[in-house]
Amino acid sequence: MSSEMIELAARALYGREAERERQTAEILSDAARRNIPSDMEPWEECAKMYLGDARAAILAIEQGGYVIVPREPTPEMVAATLPMAAQPTRQQVAIAKRALALLPPIRVEQYFQGETAAAELVRDWQAMIDAAGRAA
Repeated sequence: MSSEMIELAARALYGREAERERQTAEILSDAARRNIPSDMEPWEECAKMYLGDARAAILAIEQGGYVIVPREPTPEMVAATLPMAAQPTRQQVAIAKRALALLPPIRVEQYFQGETAAAELVRDWQAMIDAAGRAA
């Protein structure tokens, strides 16, 4: 769990809370027919709380078996797949078989060289995800 990701999530949580606070102040101002300012604390005064909330949210994602990775592969992610001499594991082959079963037979032949190529794709994907976690 990278500190950059935690801060991004924390600032997003803070921003959402600030928006709610602004909307509440508007509703109260309309009801009272006078300006009631928002009393949201500045980031510096409450960052610790939001960082803790963000850390907990990201930890829950990880405990659910998910990871957060960059949209574009990093050099470390690509390097993790090159050269990949290891044969795919049984689990990777099983995932590949399930994936191939989802495709119409004509597509399997057009886009894959069968089970081995699909298993290698699974293997490479897993290596990239693992590398993304190490780089964070």
